[in-house]
Amino acid sequence: MNLNFFYTISYDEKKDDFYGVVDVIQNGKYITMYTIESTAEMCDYIKTGVMNHIDDVVGLKSFLEGQEILGKDDSLTLIETCLY
Repeated sequence: MNLNFFYTISYDEKKDDFYGVVDVIQNGKYITMYTIESTAEMCDYIKTGVMNHIDDVVGLKSFLEGQEILGKDDSLTLIETCLY
């Protein structure tokens, strides 16, 4: 079964902190499957080559497939960046 996952990124300008979440909608509800909790964690993903930048859905999808969170036929869509 192919699932559509959504990657939403947010940046808190006041705290200078980043947050990312990967959700899937099942039975009309968002279910969080993976989170990137901070700017430091995102920097680690970029430094290690998991992702090239904060909105690199190709790199993140590949990583999540390796973690068996997403399947090869699943899709991962970037949701517009939320700044607050």
